Amino acid sequence: MKTRILIIGGGFVGLRTAQLLSRQCNGYEVMLVDKKREFLFTPWLVDAFAGEMKLENVTVEFPELAKQDGFTFLQAEALYVNRNTKAVHVSRNGAEEDVPYDLLVLSHGARTCYYDIPGAQELSYPLKNPKDAERAQNAILDVLARASKASGAERERLLSMAVVGAGPTGIESVFAIKQFINHQQKAGKIDAELKPRFHLIQGAPQILPGFPDSVVRHANTELDRQGIQTLTGEAVTKVEPGVIHTVSGKTIPASFILWSAGIEPCPIDIRPPVVMERGGYPAVDNYFRIDPSIFCAGDVSGFRMKGAPVPKTAQTAMQMAPVLAGNILRTLAGKKLKPFRAGQKGVVITLGDTGVISLKHALTIKTKLAVPLRNAFYLLRFKQMTRR
Repeated sequence: MKTRILIIGGGFVGLRTAQLLSRQCNGYEVMLVDKKREFLFTPWLVDAFAGEMKLENVTVEFPELAKQDGFTFLQAEALYVNRNTKAVHVSRNGAEEDVPYDLLVLSHGARTCYYDIPGAQELSYPLKNPKDAERAQNAILDVLARASKASGAERERLLSMAVVGAGPTGIESVFAIKQFINHQQKAGKIDAELKPRFHLIQGAPQILPGFPDSVVRHANTELDRQGIQTLTGEAVTKVEPGVIHTVSGKTIPASFILWSAGIEPCPIDIRPPVVMERGGYPAVDNYFRIDPSIFCAGDVSGFRMKGAPVPKTAQTAMQMAPVLAGNILRTLAGKKLKPFRAGQKGVVITLGDTGVISLKHALTIKTKLAVPLRNAFYLLRFKQMTRR
């Protein structure tokens, strides 16, 4: 029987690692397991939400990619890892089974975190996949349809919307909502006279925590210019129908709420237990190892550099994949492993039809060129991963 490298989760790290290994692992079996049938190119999700591209264009089916790249795909949900028997217990087609491994990669990603805030999960919308985007779009259309028939205080209440969380996803999402509404109004699908109001609510003292001050300043300027009310230092304590409550006692009317306030690792039980970082992320060494036969990378990993967690972004994941694949090959060959060192060449944050470009924190500019530059970079990455 061939040595099996089993990869759980087909996000940026999982899929790219499977592709790299399948091209180099002659004599080994590379198997990718994911409960979904499609790879999601997550950076484009906010564009699809905004109506800038079709939702179906941000996904590619795993069976097509597996055939193209030479790995095996198994559509199943991983339930737990048995380190003693070196097997992952999975569920598929209504039945459960063990899938054995010689080397295991855990890269099953993260999900939206609601921090046990009352009403947050029930009364807000996440943005993690195309179905989330479609549900959010339909909710916005429903609210605006009701607003067009209402008047007075009820109309004003329905026209108030909010995004909770002002990291990159939250910032881009609040502008995406505005773009989506503008597209619908231009298409005559909703009343062009409606003027929704937008709130961006952030628990931290500033938007875009960890980003250069110059990026934060440009983003704040554009938020103000477009009339988006930003509230910082206002952690949400409770969500009720149509109302958000914050730690200072503020009540913010919101007929539609998009939640992008944080993530937590997707659950998978590891038996016997391993050391966990704060938040439930498995602790790993500099080579992504949990133990000699289990690697863990991507959003689900507790990887730290100089004591601090590395950013959980697509850019970081794309950097992780080749180092991870190389370390798996080195393990199989009995060679010394290579430590991972995250590096950020720059960031691009879109703000509607403009954006901010920051190059290695040395040069920051706000320009309309940010949008086409970002799109060109993502198109290159998409083609690299899918050959489409």
